Amino acid sequence: MDPGRPASRSRRATFFIEITRAHWHWLTGLGLLTAIFEIVTVLTLRVHYTIDVVIGIVSGLCATNLADSISTAMKSRKMAAML
Repeated sequence: MDPGRPASRSRRATFFIEITRAHWHWLTGLGLLTAIFEIVTVLTLRVHYTIDVVIGIVSGLCATNLADSISTAMKSRKMAAML
């Protein structure tokens, strides 16, 4: 299995999650439609295994949560240093 396949899915999932967090509702809808279209196309054409798509989504969620935790810790550390 090519290690780049789940990684590219992970990057896309992370991007869509960050768009959602930015509260751009029209862009969130467009991103969701694009993701669903991509998933259906990839699975229908049998370009990727189903597990590649699932792992990409899960790793994107994990990467986003990790980045959020790190940025929250850095912000609180910065605020504590300012006091």
